Amino acid sequence: MRFSPGFRRLLPLLSLVCAISGIIKIADSFTPAGLRQKDFLSPYLMARAIHDGRNPYQPMPELARAYLNLTEFTEYEHMTPHTPLMGLLLSPLGLFGYRTAAFLWACIEFMCLLGALALLGRWWDGGRSLSRIALLAGFAIGWLPVFDDLWSGQIGLLILLLFTGAWLALREGNDVRGGALLGGLFALKLMAWPLLFFLLLRGRWRAIAAAGAVVLLAHLAAAIVMGVEPIAECYLRAGPQVAKLYRTHTMNLSAWTWSQRLFGDWGWALHTTPLLRSPSLAANLAPLAPLLVAALALFAAWRARRFDTAFSVLLLAGIVLNPVGWQHYFALALLPIAIIARNARETGLPRAELLLVGLSLLLLSIGQFMYLLLASLFATGAAPDGLLLLPWWAGMLSLLPVAGLLGLGWAMLRQDPNDHSLDPNPT
Repeated sequence: MRFSPGFRRLLPLLSLVCAISGIIKIADSFTPAGLRQKDFLSPYLMARAIHDGRNPYQPMPELARAYLNLTEFTEYEHMTPHTPLMGLLLSPLGLFGYRTAAFLWACIEFMCLLGALALLGRWWDGGRSLSRIALLAGFAIGWLPVFDDLWSGQIGLLILLLFTGAWLALREGNDVRGGALLGGLFALKLMAWPLLFFLLLRGRWRAIAAAGAVVLLAHLAAAIVMGVEPIAECYLRAGPQVAKLYRTHTMNLSAWTWSQRLFGDWGWALHTTPLLRSPSLAANLAPLAPLLVAALALFAAWRARRFDTAFSVLLLAGIVLNPVGWQHYFALALLPIAIIARNARETGLPRAELLLVGLSLLLLSIGQFMYLLLASLFATGAAPDGLLLLPWWAGMLSLLPVAGLLGLGWAMLRQDPNDHSLDPNPT
């Protein structure tokens, strides 16, 4: 896959345009209205509560009234969904005002992005080209999942850095370091569990032991700082509460919502008529889709000849296996995209697969409001609350980004060699 000299000269300009576009959008999140809508508000309030020795898993409106004087805060009426380790990591930012802390966290997340790109650059060509890292950073900032993560103040780029470091360590045979990074990731976000289960099946016990040790130490540190009760509340109350609340959210792409989309009422920006209205089916079949996704991903990873393929497939599956899956999670796809690109450089990419990858990237790059606009074209009327009412199949158009993840996974599997000897680090 070669670019013409003229196109190569154009790339820096395109990267600069993407970077400026992303920065302008991210800057909008620091307006008074944007600050209220930032997801960063949740871990920031956790940090403030930890500093005061309060339970950080109180309802967010209570913490917002106590620390930000927001007497009519209705944006998030639940407890924080973040794990205790997230509260500990961000506790230093609780020493600053909210706007300053949000800016500092955006800078930290950007440094995480640069760190992940630097690691990928070292893997790609020894990291000899800093200009290439700058070029890729510009494109990344302009990519919707990345600037959405930075806009909202989420932790996706930190997770990307941990995933990238774990992947490099594990493919090099350093199971202790790789497992420890996955353990830290798991303590921050439960998204890494398919990879940990895969390592368990492969008998990579040192990686599992290192991951378990980090998870244990993280929770011991949290128990020392905030006590045992908040930790129990996190996993027994806060997590299930948030998962249940957002189960019917239009933008939640998690596999845990798919049965609800078929057999129940769902939609916050619009409503759909279920294929078959059955609350019992919607509830009882909720685990079926995640189980199928996990089983297929693990089967594909088990059959893969390359560790890179197995890791990428399980990473992509983990995005939709999380009980709540937002579009900014797609920033994690930067790792599989880089692997696909390098494989294509070394062995070429057939036109059909090139089109598949291009279409997948397009589906991941379009804002979800565009999918909702497309779905609204098929509205059959209005619901009692005035929102558009759609047939079930039109509502399923909001899941098109998931097809982008599936396309990348399929491309990874198509690039997997038939001979173990082609892979220096077989699974």
